[in-house]
Amino acid sequence: MERRGRPTVVLVSSEFEEDAHASALAFGMRDLPIVTVPRPLTNLDHDTVRRFTADALDRLVAGITRDPSRSSHFTMMEPLPDEAILRYEGSDLLAAAAGFQEDFLTRGWGDGFPLVLPTEEAVAEMMTRTPHKPDEVIAVLEPGMGLATVERLAVNAVMAGCRPEHLPVLIAAVQAISEPEFNLRDVAMSTGPHAPLIVVNGPIVQQIGLNSGRGALGPGVQSRVNTVIGRALRLILMNVGKCYLGILDLDTIGSPKKYGMCLAENEAANPWMPISVERGLPEGQSAVTMFSVESEIEVYDFYNCRARPLLQTFAGSATSSGACSVQLSFHNRPEMHNLVLLAPEHAEIFAAEGWTKEDLRQELFKTARREWKWIGAGQDHAVVRDEWKWVVDRPDELVQVTREPRFFHFVVVGGAAGKSQYLTGLGAPVTKPIETVP
Repeated sequence: MERRGRPTVVLVSSEFEEDAHASALAFGMRDLPIVTVPRPLTNLDHDTVRRFTADALDRLVAGITRDPSRSSHFTMMEPLPDEAILRYEGSDLLAAAAGFQEDFLTRGWGDGFPLVLPTEEAVAEMMTRTPHKPDEVIAVLEPGMGLATVERLAVNAVMAGCRPEHLPVLIAAVQAISEPEFNLRDVAMSTGPHAPLIVVNGPIVQQIGLNSGRGALGPGVQSRVNTVIGRALRLILMNVGKCYLGILDLDTIGSPKKYGMCLAENEAANPWMPISVERGLPEGQSAVTMFSVESEIEVYDFYNCRARPLLQTFAGSATSSGACSVQLSFHNRPEMHNLVLLAPEHAEIFAAEGWTKEDLRQELFKTARREWKWIGAGQDHAVVRDEWKWVVDRPDELVQVTREPRFFHFVVVGGAAGKSQYLTGLGAPVTKPIETVP
């Protein structure tokens, strides 16, 4: 706005004031004037909004006309000391390690679980399986615009419990989420429980022991590699991307998804081409495909053994009012892609009747529809996308739950039992090859 010659002030609720200062700092606007109102202006009628904002006008004027040199400065997190290496002492090694744990968690550099000590030796060992140099910048990581060097990624990988052969997966994941179409800023900063999901394909799955079967997103020894890689990416988002809860990350309730989500596609049970090949990489190339994930909705169907009635079950899971309404409103929203994690039995049923993934996309798009009154209740013309304004006054009109068939994606994963998952998302998926050294 100020580039257009219009002085600007930001209006936020008091609950988000700290984040507003952090956002201004992260995005290069340290002196941005910020005015607060008592509470978020959500789920309120117009009269109540007026009451909460009645005294804001004078403060808005003052913010626009203030002297920038007198603005208070905000520090996002306690900065690191000048020395490159932090040292901890104690009566023995265990006491010193306990001091490290307490200090890192108190500073906000951990996810709440115990961390592995990122010693100089451990970090150097972590970087032995990537062709990238330690000081190479893999990405400028939103939302805090942190420089994601290989060494910084390695430090967080060590703390998460990764091994050296896991780092190339993380490097590819960071490259992917940094692409504009992934929309990392919204994924990281949303008030919803959005989280990145790592899907891995290719020979590296077997080489490092990723789980593509039962419990691929769950705990346990079978998923220990999945767990530490997913956890490492969360620590990277925090400590490199500066995405800390309450400061740039405004998640309202939270979700265990945000501790880490990583799985391998079950290529042995997949009747179609792997997701990485479908998205343009050659067969046999190890790769990650990054999705953003918001809601997980169970697709529970033990009974149907034909494609068409089974698709109806998927359509039913996709038509949750809370999950799909936002995808049809808010004209400034980016592309919002959804992921279906297909149980092997469900994939087999579709493939046995000759359905391709493209058939699934088209049929799910046509079948997953609900009346507008359940999806867009209370939404007026102002917040509805231009292409949907015609339906606002037609409450019984059936509308699809997403804008285009291409916004549905399918990955085969999991064990036996006829349960799939429908996952709503935010930005578009991005696929990147994994680069390793012997």
